[in-house]
Amino acid sequence: QPGYAKIAWTIAAEPNGSSASVFRTETRVATTDPDSRRRFRRYWSLVSPGVELIRREMLRLVRREAERRVRTAYP
Repeated sequence: QPGYAKIAWTIAAEPNGSSASVFRTETRVATTDPDSRRRFRRYWSLVSPGVELIRREMLRLVRREAERRVRTAYP
């Protein structure tokens, strides 16, 4: 149906060696018609700086908590 943008956001932790991991986020967008694509691109150009700040802060907090747990588990 025209007029929509569908968004999927994933969060993944992938092993990186025996004692580390990489935490990733990914956002995918599919629009249902060319007009929706144009409108979404305009919207995204306005909000993406804020989304990027939120994402970086979330990743920073996840890292801090993971490192805290490692320090607590292996003093």
